[in-house]
Parts: sequence; structure tokens; C-alpha cells
Amino acid sequence: MQRALYYVKRWAWLLLLCPVLAGGVTLVLAQMQPPVYEATVNLVFGLGNPTNPSYVSPEVAAQLGSTYTIMLESPEVLQTAAARVGLQETTEQLSSKIHAAYQSGSNIITLTADASSSDMATHLADAVVNVFREAAQRVSPLGKDVVSWGTARVNPVKLKGITFGTAGVAMPLGLLVALNVVALLYYLDDVIFTPEEAAAAADVPVLSAPLPQTKQSLQKNSTSQSEVDTTALLLLEAVRASVTWPATIFCAWASARDRNPQHVMRLANAAVCSGLRVVVINTDSHYPWLQGMYGLSEARGLGDALVSCHSLKSYILPLATPGLAVVPAGQASTGGSDMLLSPSRLTKLIAPLRQQIDLVLVTGAPILADPTAALTRAADSVILMAGMQRTRRADVREALATLHRVHARVLGMALGSTCEGVHFIKKQRGNTPLIREASKAVIAEEMREFN
Repeated sequence: MQRALYYVKRWAWLLLLCPVLAGGVTLVLAQMQPPVYEATVNLVFGLGNPTNPSYVSPEVAAQLGSTYTIMLESPEVLQTAAARVGLQETTEQLSSKIHAAYQSGSNIITLTADASSSDMATHLADAVVNVFREAAQRVSPLGKDVVSWGTARVNPVKLKGITFGTAGVAMPLGLLVALNVVALLYYLDDVIFTPEEAAAAADVPVLSAPLPQTKQSLQKNSTSQSEVDTTALLLLEAVRASVTWPATIFCAWASARDRNPQHVMRLANAAVCSGLRVVVINTDSHYPWLQGMYGLSEARGLGDALVSCHSLKSYILPLATPGLAVVPAGQASTGGSDMLLSPSRLTKLIAPLRQQIDLVLVTGAPILADPTAALTRAADSVILMAGMQRTRRADVREALATLHRVHARVLGMALGSTCEGVHFIKKQRGNTPLIREASKAVIAEEMREFN
């Protein structure tokens, strides 16, 4: 039900656009199509005096009605009538404009003729009747008893094919097409919507998932921004019960669309609020999320420590939250500092931090987008970070299979909400107007405070 409601909301614009577009296009085509006038004339036959040889019985009238109808629509009659009124059209074109219909159980044939003007429609109908009568009289004496019931009359203007009434039909048809498209997308969608779907897609436990938001919880979050959310606390408790402290946790994403550093920082803030000292390390130099979130320059960081073989402590940047610090990725050097990064070297760099830090959170490139899954072996365990209504089940299965191949210890999966972190980024950017670089001169005092 949640998935269906999500799709109705997500594709509401399509459900509205298709009927409006279908009706609008139909109206435009109806306006562009030239008007067609229809002239109608009734022919009566076989009503002479019963003593007259031309009188026909009702049984014979039915046969004559079918015969006369065919004769009225014959190419000879149509071409001769068209020539009399000055129309230069083929037999197929005339056949689409002139129609004769015998009214069963009577002695009446109704002839209709279409033309671009009322006068032409009238002349064409009368010409067809006259040519038919002349031909019928040459064939049989009964043809003399065929008479017109008045002259041809023109009906009100109508539009052939596409009419204004067609727009009323096109709108529900457009809605039906939109519903079918949405239903197809719903059927083909492989995105995780609920924790139950996440558990079914993976062979690891779901450590945490966002709870449904109520009006009270939304008001509470808006008034107390510093309060740690329940999702991060649940994830922290699951981590605490599964690892030995101090701990190094690798927060991995399956694909680039799942990448959400805010989810990691929520875990870090929850740990800090619980009295732990936390360092977050970004190992992906191609994704400088610390700069976008906190205004910290990632020009220097982990990559520089790899190249210079210096201690990682020189590149730690404490944040405004006491007990929380980060290590930027640093720029990928021409020598390829990314290639220098290996599980053993990362473990060696992190080892000195574990003497003073309770929890080290490591982020890197997505598992499916970069061949660095082996880097997760540098951590005590791995948490696969995913987002509801964003992460695909197939990506989760493939990422877990990749982690299992490199013998990573996967604790489980952490689910984040769809919209989490969007406002968080803007607030953090507003709170940090200046970009700082990780250098000993700049952060010497901050490091003394942090340590």
C-alpha cells in the first residue's frame, strides 16, 4: 500500500498531464480540421397503384431496396454525378463521401452526401439521385416509380473523424494510458520501500530503519534540531552489540544513487551524544562531501598522508560538535594516491587513532561503482547504508555478494529515509561560511581541545 501511494504521489503530474494533453490535442485537431457538410435525401420506390404494373409487393420491395442501394453507390453513378457538379475526384474518394442505406421493412432509401460546402453537398446528393433514376429507368420500367421525397436538405455542420465530443472520450483514454504507464513502472520498480523488502532482498539483518513520521514528531524535530533521531540511536545500539571497542566501521554504499553522507553523520552525532569520541574518514577523493556539508576544504587529507607517509593525526579537523572530527580525502595526486590506498595501509594509518578515539567511521566510493571493496577489510565490520525509496534491491544483493567475496564482515543494513539530510546540508553550509584546510598551523589549537 505504501508503494502504491508513493507512486500515485510521484506520478500525479503524469496522471493529470495525460488526460489534459489528450483532450487538448484532440480539440486542436478538431479546430484545424475543415468542416464537412452533410446533405440527406430520401428516395421512395414501388408505391404506385396496385393495378399499375409498376406496383411491387413488400417482399419484392426488400429485394429492390438492396439492389437500388448497390446501384446508388456504383462507380458509374458516382462518377457521372460528380462530373455534373464539377468534382474531380477518384471513385474511392467519392465512395467515402456518398452512402446509401435501405430502411428495412419500408420502401425508403436514405442517401447522404458529404462536401466542404452546403451547396456542394446539396448539388451532389441531387445529382446522384438524378443519375440513378435515369439509369434505373433504362434498366427496368420499375425505375420510373423511384421518386425523391423532397429535395436534399443539409444537416448542421459536423466534423468527420475528430469531433469536439471526441475530446471528452480522449481525456479518460489519456488517463487510462497514464495509469497503465504508472502500473508498468510500479511492476518493473526494484526500489526498496519498506524494511521488510530490505530484509527480503538481503541475507543480512536490517539494523535500523526510519520510523513513520507523525505530526508530533515533525514538530519535535523542528523545535529541537540538536536532538539525535531514533534511527541513528538504534543503529548505534546495534553496532555496540556487535563489535569490540574501540571500533572501526566502514559505512559502504551499494551504488552512487544510494550515497548519503548525512546518514553517516547522524550515526556519528548519535555516538558523540552517547559519550563516544568519533572520527569520520572520507577515502573517496572523487566525492568531497565534507566540503559540501561543512565547508571544509578536501585539498589535503588522507591522500597526502599516503603519499608523505605522515601520521593521519596531522589531517584531522575537529567539528563544532565536541568529540567529533573528520579527515578529508585529499586530492588524488598525479602519482595516484588512490592506488596507494590498500587495506593494510589504511589499517596502519587508523591504528594510532584507536588509542584516543572510540569509533572510527570510514566512507568510500560505492561498492558497485569502484573496485575498492577490498578496502572494507581495514575495518572491524561493514554497514551497508541504504535509503528507502532510493536503493534498488538488485544493487543490494550485488553489493553484498561483492563484500562477501572480499571476506568483509557485514554487520547488516542501515536504512535511511528518502528526504533525510537535504535540509541538513543547507544548515551546515550556512553555519560554516569559511573553507578551512587541514594543516597543523590551522588546527593546532583545535587538536589540543579535541585530544
